[in-house]
Amino acid sequence: MAMTMTVSDYPLAFRSYIIKSVQFSLSRVRMADNILARNDREQALHALSYALKLPEAWPDARDLLLAMAPKMEQLGFLDEWLPYLEYGLRQSQLQGDCDAEAELHFQLGLFYQLRGDYAKAHASFEAAAAQHKTLSPTRNLARALNKLAYVARHQRRFDEAASLINQALELLSEEDAERAYSYLVFGTIELDKHNWQQAADLFQQSLELWQKEKDHRMMAWSLTNLGAALRPLQRDKEAIAAYEQAISLLKKIHDPVHLAGAQMNLGNVYLTQREARGALEFYRPAEVIFRQTGDTYRLALVYLNMGMAYRQLEAWEKAENAYRASIKQWGKLGNIAGLVNVLDGLGLLYLNRRQPQEAKKIFRQALTRLAEIADDPAYEYLLDMLEGHLQKASG
Repeated sequence: MAMTMTVSDYPLAFRSYIIKSVQFSLSRVRMADNILARNDREQALHALSYALKLPEAWPDARDLLLAMAPKMEQLGFLDEWLPYLEYGLRQSQLQGDCDAEAELHFQLGLFYQLRGDYAKAHASFEAAAAQHKTLSPTRNLARALNKLAYVARHQRRFDEAASLINQALELLSEEDAERAYSYLVFGTIELDKHNWQQAADLFQQSLELWQKEKDHRMMAWSLTNLGAALRPLQRDKEAIAAYEQAISLLKKIHDPVHLAGAQMNLGNVYLTQREARGALEFYRPAEVIFRQTGDTYRLALVYLNMGMAYRQLEAWEKAENAYRASIKQWGKLGNIAGLVNVLDGLGLLYLNRRQPQEAKKIFRQALTRLAEIADDPAYEYLLDMLEGHLQKASG
């Protein structure tokens, strides 16, 4: 994104052309349904690269920026989009446009959340929430609080996340569809705590609300999470049905990242049924999408899943490479529980390869890291698992 020229460099006629170009792109973006055509996207970005430097173009540039934001996020064009969000935020502050500033903080939060940079995501959503406290409607404040809760959940600060969700729910009417996102985040917390039935009930609640709204994207998100809760309840047929319905919806609306997520989860059903080759048919293309979009969290998950699949197939080198790739991603996220879980898988790999000394070394490393999160809800589960595996390696 070229941002080297100054406003004084623009002749009057060119300024007029910029404004008309932005207005034309805005009309094209608003006409687009779910998919923003490549030509329209490139033309809009070109127009914005000039208009965001032109004070008199700000109202149209702002509208175009905010109209494009959800489409760019859905398509996964994150690196390309970040400079526009950052420059737009600076311009909103210069223009004293508080509503736009709040929304751009929110959009930046989404960017950092998808990248797994939870510290920056938290700061951006917190800034959006602070801004919305002085603005209306209060629904936008609830929306920012829900996202803050989702980030806190990823940071495994579950009490904080629950408190934020409750604050959001207090701001929302009983009929407001944003409550569905609150239930979704509550569900993910229960999922992380291995409270499978509670998670399934919450995902079902969120699904029913979004069905009323006919919000296909959010329906698909709820269905994907519902499948994840149904699997450990040994309700595989229902889980498969949920994933397949989510995949169908995500294909229709062209959401490649979440489509890959749903397909990865469907692969997990094959993995639990010990059909590792079938699982890998879903994992490999999903990994490509997550890598292209820099989705750290889902990369950590898919590499873990690939490691387990290759271990089932006794493809030891591929399994080790996948586990180590997962360890790297969990390290980036600062998620020790996730890291410990993968280390356990790596230790089991060494046991399978008849390398008990290496296995013990890995299990002990995992136990050392686990001690850092003694207050985590997964602590007892992970401790029992690791101690059992270490005993097996020592036997």
